[in-house]
Amino acid sequence: LLASLSGRLASFRIILASQSPRRSEILTQSGISFETVPSTFEEDLDKDSLAPPEYVQETARHKAMDVLSKLDLVAGRPVLVVGSDTVVVAGGKVLEKPSDVDDAKRMLRLLSGTVHVVHTGVALIYVPGKEAGVAAGEVEAEAMDGGRAGSGSESKDGAGDGPAHAVHCFHESTKVNVTHLEDEVIDAYIATGEPFDKAGGYGIQGKAGCFVTGIEGDYFNVMGFPLHRFCAELRTKLQEDW
Repeated sequence: LLASLSGRLASFRIILASQSPRRSEILTQSGISFETVPSTFEEDLDKDSLAPPEYVQETARHKAMDVLSKLDLVAGRPVLVVGSDTVVVAGGKVLEKPSDVDDAKRMLRLLSGTVHVVHTGVALIYVPGKEAGVAAGEVEAEAMDGGRAGSGSESKDGAGDGPAHAVHCFHESTKVNVTHLEDEVIDAYIATGEPFDKAGGYGIQGKAGCFVTGIEGDYFNVMGFPLHRFCAELRTKLQEDW
């Protein structure tokens, strides 16, 4: 989807605001060149006041804005910061990364023999080349306290809060069917150490792949980054707005 725009994208500085090796691996498949700068955003938004799709979009936006605030921007070179966040929703509960063995066991028992939904939010923060010379640190206040950006774009004029930039957020949802998991299977899986850096306490691309009987939606979304949706959304923004 992005091959015809590769020449233009080559002029961009593209940053993935994540330390996730899975997101980096997936984004590499898009064919674009990028660098990774991990976000230090605490991911502490109020889950009770936000629906899961809105929660992941907002967290992704905060991650991207946090990274933007740390960049040394070069005048004349456009910048694209990509933030992302994933949660699992099962039994009406939002599951992020398990904090310990007991938490991982709780999550896997919730998933056992049920259908759950994986929501991933993505935020694209675009800074035009003509604006990139503004000190990046000036966006820090907005990164921590900015207004919400829903699905769609929100233009910023940059007055007093760093370089003018556009924000585009979206989310993707995938249903996942999990077979019945006996406690001994759960304990053995937890002992591998695999659950602890993954939303919902499992990785579909890893040893837990054999737990999954089927999915409805994007496989890569379950891994943590909706590759097709990202490419389609970025292609549209580049053709129409950016």
